[in-house]
Amino acid sequence: GAADRSYGFSVAKLAGVPPPVIKRAKQAGVILVAFDNTLDTEDAINVNVDQKGLGVLWADWLGKHIPDGGKILEVRGVAGTSVDTDRHNGIHETLDASGKKWEVTEVVGKWDDGVAQKATADAIATNGPFDGITAQGGDTGVVQAMIDANHPFVPFGGETENGFRK
Repeated sequence: GAADRSYGFSVAKLAGVPPPVIKRAKQAGVILVAFDNTLDTEDAINVNVDQKGLGVLWADWLGKHIPDGGKILEVRGVAGTSVDTDRHNGIHETLDASGKKWEVTEVVGKWDDGVAQKATADAIATNGPFDGITAQGGDTGVVQAMIDANHPFVPFGGETENGFRK
């Protein structure tokens, strides 16, 4: 389906577009640099961090700040991308290994403040309140939804976006 904005090569890869794009770029001498998502080719430079490790870090932090387990809201990124999948897996493997009881509500925020705000508002209305939150971008929207719903501020493992940190 259509997207409201570009999410880079990973989405194109899911749609089957990159092989000819990568081939044309290589033939033209263009250097492809994939940032934050990876391309499965030796013909591109992948600039990335340990995305699963970020999920582990966020979940570990939540586990330390919510000592008895509880209800967690997970605001995911763009479905089907390696970044979203890796972070999600890191979060869940860490929570599962903690020995605590976690009830996780997942919503899709697409790394976008507006989308994340709506998804969070809906989750708070239907499944809240939450004991903790983790979000993959769109964190400013998540916080705004919490404020709008009078949801208490709870432990929140998320991105280091400027608006979120204020």
